[in-house]
Amino acid sequence: MRRDKRDGFGPAVANMIEVLLAAADAQIEALTVYAMSTENRSRTKEEIDYLWSRFPIACEQVTAAMNQHNIRLRFLGRRNDIPDTVREAIDKAEHSTAHNTRLIAYIAWNYGGQDEIVDAAKKLIDSGIEADEVSKEVFTSHLYEPQLGQVDFLIRTGGEARLSNFMLWQVAYAELYFTDVLWPEFGSSELLKALQYYATRDRRYGL
Repeated sequence: MRRDKRDGFGPAVANMIEVLLAAADAQIEALTVYAMSTENRSRTKEEIDYLWSRFPIACEQVTAAMNQHNIRLRFLGRRNDIPDTVREAIDKAEHSTAHNTRLIAYIAWNYGGQDEIVDAAKKLIDSGIEADEVSKEVFTSHLYEPQLGQVDFLIRTGGEARLSNFMLWQVAYAELYFTDVLWPEFGSSELLKALQYYATRDRRYGL
């Protein structure tokens, strides 16, 4: 893990900003970046403490850029088991960018696809809904960000050919794109290349 005291999380944050701006230029309505998984919590205490400590700084950098370019920030993931400083930074970023309209940028932080499904099931049970009233639409309404809807296109960087527990409910009919390019090098040109591939796909939603 790169520790750059000047840039928060180093090139990864600058790269994320570049990709979000490119997505906005491409008139994408919403884009989600997988920044930290719940599995990352199994790292050493030193590494996790570093992530927590640097997050508010990185969040301020991203928020400033998003406000400059009319992009809204939302965060996906569990918030009940993170430090107060991190939760406060998330709340501040979401509030500060709430009225931006050009693109919604979702940051998956302390996020796991299986955890989201489990948490949605718990919400359903707590709501007292009857089993025969549960539908895909009802279940979706209990996810972290129901308005996000289904994922159209999933890009997997770093030469890995797996989903890594990312938005498992939402990617049911997503088109998949795998690239060997590592995330810190996946900039605007790589995003455009991926979008060109997506434009060639005949989306049949399982038919």
